[in-house]
Amino acid sequence: MSDNRLTKAIFMYDYKMAATRRYSNWSSHIKMIMDKYYPNGNKFQNMEKIELDSLRELQASQFSEIWKQNAQNKPKLRIYNTFKTEFHTEHYININLDRSERSLMAQLRTGILPLQVEIGRYKSSDGNKINLKDRVCKLCKSDSVEDEEHFIFCCTAYNDVRNNFLKSIKMKYTDFFTFSIEDKWDILFNKQTRSFAKYIKEIFLLRKDKLYVKN
Repeated sequence: MSDNRLTKAIFMYDYKMAATRRYSNWSSHIKMIMDKYYPNGNKFQNMEKIELDSLRELQASQFSEIWKQNAQNKPKLRIYNTFKTEFHTEHYININLDRSERSLMAQLRTGILPLQVEIGRYKSSDGNKINLKDRVCKLCKSDSVEDEEHFIFCCTAYNDVRNNFLKSIKMKYTDFFTFSIEDKWDILFNKQTRSFAKYIKEIFLLRKDKLYVKN
């Protein structure tokens, strides 16, 4: 582009302001990006061209590593970390689930579904957290902690609904009951997403009725 063009003159002014660190402007933001992803070069100072696709790949790769490290350090993501290994948009976001199904699915994935394991972090008679071992299920007599695994696979309060749901799963995965818990989560969250979302909603509403609806 000719140096006589107004757009070129504006760009050069903006560029010089960023190079001298006198202003926070468009060029200064571009400089920060280039310095971060190309630390061994002087691409901004030399006004070198870069491939935008290459830059996007670098950004995605570095962000993915940061995301993975942060997720592994969060105890509440105990379920999430068993099946979520790559940073990408999940299937349940894009398929046709109703609002409550998608919300409950997200809550279960991220450890914030209001089960006793989560409620007990905030609630007790003396204002302190309830010990994990005491956050037991209020719907069955197993004295088991009501965590996600208990809610989905074990609580006898949902046996009828669960048996019907797992019957359809077993038709596709005949050895499902012998799989590790990690493989079970992977199948339900990533391969049987729609039916799993409907199952979560059905038993969560059943839980709500049993605990909170007065006869």
